[in-house]
Amino acid sequence: CGGVDLSVPDSVWSTSVFTGVSQVVIATGPSQASGMSSEVVDYQGTKNMLTAAKPFLLNTDACGAKSQELFSFTSGSSSAEKFERLDDVIMGGKSSSAFIQSTNGEYATWNGDLVVESGGFCGARAKDVEIDTNFFEGIS
Repeated sequence: CGGVDLSVPDSVWSTSVFTGVSQVVIATGPSQASGMSSEVVDYQGTKNMLTAAKPFLLNTDACGAKSQELFSFTSGSSSAEKFERLDDVIMGGKSSSAFIQSTNGEYATWNGDLVVESGGFCGARAKDVEIDTNFFEGIS
């Protein structure tokens, strides 16, 4: 495999790419090339990779570990509501952010306006998340 273009679904997906694979790490970034926006590369590219890898990884249990989805941002989910903003307004700043479910229900985004002259930070944190971690060794 000499490399793949995640934004083009047909460039990635061959059995040889995933043979023996038990985990996938994706590190992407937008390009200056025409049409290579963050949405095309990061969002759609990651979605393409996960779609392609899923049949090969579904039955993989490399560590014998259980898994549990922590948050789902698909349509009908209330996960986005579990996040609250943590911006510099708590220290008198003027930045603001929000965690918002997409209109098509496929994902959520966190975005906002950072005002560096007045504290200068935006954040989001999950609230009231009850997860029994007794049977897990980590997050992947």
